[in-house]
Formats: sequence, structure tokens, C-alpha cells
Amino acid sequence: MKKGKAHASNNIKTIVLFDQYSFLGGGQAVLLSITEAACRVAEQVVLAVPTGGALELAIRQRFGSRVEIVHTPELQLNHGRKGVFDIAKLIFHSIGMVIRHWWLVRRADLIHVNGARQFLGVIFLSVLSRKNCCYHVHIDHSNIEKRLIWLAASLTTTRCVIINSHFVMSRLLQEVKSLANNPKMICIENSLDRIYEGRNFIDRYAYCEKGSLNVVVLGVIRPEKGQDIAIELARRDGRIQVNLIGRIGDGAEKWVAQLQSTAPSNVTFHEPVLDVPAMFDRLGAHVNLVPSQWEEPFGLVAIEGMACSCITMVSNSGGLADIATKTSAVCCNDIEEMSMAIDRVFSYTSPEKTALAKKQFDAAMSLYRPERFVVDMCKVFFCHDSKC
Repeated sequence: MKKGKAHASNNIKTIVLFDQYSFLGGGQAVLLSITEAACRVAEQVVLAVPTGGALELAIRQRFGSRVEIVHTPELQLNHGRKGVFDIAKLIFHSIGMVIRHWWLVRRADLIHVNGARQFLGVIFLSVLSRKNCCYHVHIDHSNIEKRLIWLAASLTTTRCVIINSHFVMSRLLQEVKSLANNPKMICIENSLDRIYEGRNFIDRYAYCEKGSLNVVVLGVIRPEKGQDIAIELARRDGRIQVNLIGRIGDGAEKWVAQLQSTAPSNVTFHEPVLDVPAMFDRLGAHVNLVPSQWEEPFGLVAIEGMACSCITMVSNSGGLADIATKTSAVCCNDIEEMSMAIDRVFSYTSPEKTALAKKQFDAAMSLYRPERFVVDMCKVFFCHDSKC
């Protein structure tokens, strides 16, 4: 894709990207790929993000001076169900976004917003400035939030609403059926980050110590992510070493402290990392476990583990079930099935372990390759009408 030609035919000078968090979670990992697409099609890319965290660091390491970073405040809301006070905070935050970023969107040719907490503020900005906007949906939102998505999709200034998985799309259409006939609704499944591209399969099992497995659980540590399930598996089976990698979720501090104080010796807590593949290699990981206890909207950590050549086991929930169907990830309904799945892996020969990991690796690298997502986002940014 030739950058100069794209500019000539599409006249995209400036794209402004908004994100709601300062840390580097799944949605922010996707933002890095969105930023890459924006850099291909626009002369100038501006990111309005909460600064001072891992996200800003990752952006600067990846893109350097190619992108401009503008600070936007991070909105702190209660995790889970929102109350009246949260709604009031959201409204005031949205008004503040208009005041703070009016000058920024006035020079934009296109806006992209990567999180629902900023949707209302960006709706105001887009409508008042008459600038086209793309809204990116990453989770199965509450019914009220789905109505806000309906509003965004109904606006003439909206180019498209991007849904990150078929599971999230189906849940949205169940609640707001009229969106099924709206051409602005598109599904672009998440993909692996560029850091995984060109990565070769590693046979982690040829020299695997007999009778032991290193298990990795990647992602934010909070009850719905199921780290307590992984710890219980470690308590039951001393043959496995469980490594929990991730930041402590807001509001989950006491829960995590309890886990840390009661975890057996074969459980280790690690800080979040920017280079996930290097961490998997350093730990000598064999199994990537995703024990989520909620309806996971996509399950990025599942495909990341497969791309790191690990046998991946997931809960039969939400988007994880779709990924398992496509990649042969081991899908489990509960802790008992996970325990039996680990037993089966122990019973496999080294070539059998390698064959399963290779099958998952090949599927993940084919279906969720980084370039596919970047190209799809370039097409969205190129599109000038509502049928993108």
C-alpha cells in the first residue's frame, strides 16, 4: 500500500485517535495496530490518551515522533454495574472532553475512539465539529451503553461502528435489533500485535522436564478472569508451576491480596510486561491457561499464548469458545475439565504435545495475523461513505 497514493486519493491529512486508559490492556494492544493503520493513510496521527502509563511508553517505543501524543484525563468509574454517581461523572467528563479537545478535532479529517467511556464526549465533538468518526466496541456492554452505541450508529457524522468479535456483535444485536440493518455496523476481529509477526514455532516440549509443566495465566488480575481457578489447580497438582502475569485490576486489590497470602509455593505472581513473547520464553512456558469466569468478549490472551507456541486451554465462555473452535484450543466448562485437560497433557508423549501446540500455533498465526487487521483498518479509514 503506497502511502503517497493513499494521501492523494483520500486526502486524509490528520487522524485523531482517542483511548480511555493509561495501561496496556487488550483494547490498548489493539490500539497499537490501529495506530499503525492510521500512520499508513494519514500525514499526521494524533493520540489523545491518558499519559504517564504503559500505553504511552508502548506508543513512543513503537512509533517515536511519527505520532503526536496529547494528554486526556482518565475517567475513574466503579468496575461492573454503574450507579447514578458514575453516570454524573461520565456526563461531566464528556463535557470536559469537548472543552479540552475542541481545538484538536477541528484540525482532524477523521476521529477514531477506542473505548465506550469516551463515546459520549466524542459524539459531542463529532457532531459539533461535523467531523467523521469511527467508534470501536471491545466488550459486551450494558443495555444502557448499547443504546449509546445505537445513537452513535444513527448519526450522520459516524463513518462506522467497529465490533471486535462476532460474539460481541451477536449480543449487541440481541438487545438492539435495528442495528442489524445498519450498514455502519461492521465486525473486524482482533488480531495479534505486530510483535508476533514472523515469529517461528518453538518446540517447547522436546526438552520438557518429565513430570512438570509451566503454566502461564496472562492478563489483568480480577475475579472474573479466574486466576483463583488457576491457583486451585496448582493447589491440587504440584506438578504444575503457575505464573500469573498482569496488573491488579481496580477494585480487586483485597481479592488479590487474599490470593497472594494463600497461594501454594508453585504459584508465582509477576508484574505486567510489554514484551509478552519474551516473558513466555523466559519462563519456559508450556501451557497458556485462560480460565475466565465471565463471557470473554474476544480473548486476545488466548491467541497470544498460541502464537508463543504454548498449548492453550480456555474456558467455554463468550468469544473464547469461537477461538477454540477455529484453532483447536482446549475448551473446558469448569475446573474439573481443566484439571482433566492438564492430566491429558501430562499423558502425551513429547511429539504429541508438540503436534497440538503446532496445530494451534499455525491456526492462530493464519487467522489472526497482524497484517490482516491493519489492512482492514486501512480500508475503514479510506472509506468516504457510510457503507465502509
